[in-house]
Amino acid sequence: MLCTVFIRAYDRIGLMRDIADVMSRNGMNILHSYTTAKEGYAYLLLVAEGEADPDTIKQQLTNVPNVVAVDVTEIPEYSDIFTELATTIVEYLERGYISISDVPKLVHPEYLTDILLRLDEKTRRRLYPLIPDSYYVEILHQLPPQLLTEVMEVVGVDRVTRIAAQLPVDNLADVISKLPHTARRELLRRLPEDKVREVKKVLEYPPDTAGGLMITKVPIAKLGTTVGEVLQEIAEPRKFESTRYVYVIDDEGRLVGYIPVTELLRAKRDEVVNNLARRDFVPVTPDVDQEVVAKIAARYDLLEVPVVDERGRFLGVVTIDDLVDVIISESSEDLIRFGGLIETRAIWRYMSATVLDLFKRRVFWLIALYVLEFLTAGVLKTYEAIISKVAALALFIPVLCDTGGNAGAQSASLVIRALAVGELTPKDFLKIVGKEAATALLLGLTLMPIASLLAYLLTQNILIVVSIALAVVAVTLIASLIGGLLPIVAMVLRVDPATISSPLITTISDICGLSVYFTIASKLLGLL
Repeated sequence: MLCTVFIRAYDRIGLMRDIADVMSRNGMNILHSYTTAKEGYAYLLLVAEGEADPDTIKQQLTNVPNVVAVDVTEIPEYSDIFTELATTIVEYLERGYISISDVPKLVHPEYLTDILLRLDEKTRRRLYPLIPDSYYVEILHQLPPQLLTEVMEVVGVDRVTRIAAQLPVDNLADVISKLPHTARRELLRRLPEDKVREVKKVLEYPPDTAGGLMITKVPIAKLGTTVGEVLQEIAEPRKFESTRYVYVIDDEGRLVGYIPVTELLRAKRDEVVNNLARRDFVPVTPDVDQEVVAKIAARYDLLEVPVVDERGRFLGVVTIDDLVDVIISESSEDLIRFGGLIETRAIWRYMSATVLDLFKRRVFWLIALYVLEFLTAGVLKTYEAIISKVAALALFIPVLCDTGGNAGAQSASLVIRALAVGELTPKDFLKIVGKEAATALLLGLTLMPIASLLAYLLTQNILIVVSIALAVVAVTLIASLIGGLLPIVAMVLRVDPATISSPLITTISDICGLSVYFTIASKLLGLL
């Protein structure tokens, strides 16, 4: 069991020790702890794991001397701990357990974004001035445009400028690109000139490309430089945004190789970098899409991907922390598209989305699918006479439609995933057909006895039972092939396979499946 534990107590020496003893006696392991003190009170927020009963923990903690209030909230299984913690903080704020000034003291900066998204605007504006600069450095680039604008208005341009000057250039570019034009111009006017020059290089490129993600402050050494000179240069880590590698360039700025800093530390100080440089780097140009960069990093196990121009001149690197964000972002986009939603940059988090934003994302596909469903209605209309003669056939329409939709969505998910990681290409068309057909037949034959038994229990009509049994196999086969092949067709047409949404596959499967079902039934029942 995971749980959050909130404790308010009169502050005293040994309070935390006594609380830890209670948790330990009950077999609870404290994973995270956050404490603050104010006006003689101590406030503790714990995230703990164990098998103890929450009520037992609450009772025993209440008996600890000087403890005034205890709240134990169980975190649901499979929930994200940090999201639950953010939700709990907001609940405590609303209940009055803590004040607005306690929030920055009780949480890690990474949780603040989730907390801010859950607060109403009035409360957020009270919280902004209380957040330390060091926290803003961590979260400013993560905030959606609306919250960034609020921060600018509340804490002032001078303070935001001071914070922005401390950001890595890629994060600063994210912040600037989200601001309204006037605020963007004002921030650039106030930033140091060297910072502006760096960020303008990144802003030349779209934010979802290698150029938009890269950082430029990394150690660089020209051919002929000694190890001692390089180590002296990187001895001041604040000069650089990453010091994993030193990148070796020639006199024209072209990337020649790279050296892990750990190897430099073991090398002789008078050795020339030419002898140490590794040549197995995999560079990208600044216009390469972020998803491609992430795939390259994953395939070659890279912590950084160097960015070069068309002449091979070194521009910067995309680091692993940005690549992880890219992978999460791209996965979210694919999931959104596959769910039949329009992907827009206006929404990046559900909590920051307005009702109008959500409406815009969903309405297009719903209208398109609604129109497409008229084809399904047309199929039913075609076989209206058959249904009127044997009404029992209509009982199995939802079952067959759901079976086809589920089978198609499963196939599409597997193929889209394989395409995304480069495991499949359009040239594997026949292999996909073979695998999906064989798998679908096995699935259909597995479902056949279950469908037959249920059909017999409902109708006691052998011909209907046979119709359903054959239809289940046929529908599963057709839907699996549709789900497996549509992403390939999309790729051939240069469309993102993830845009082949699950609702679209389900609708096409419904049309084909119902046609097959009624054709089989009408033949067997002699209704044509």
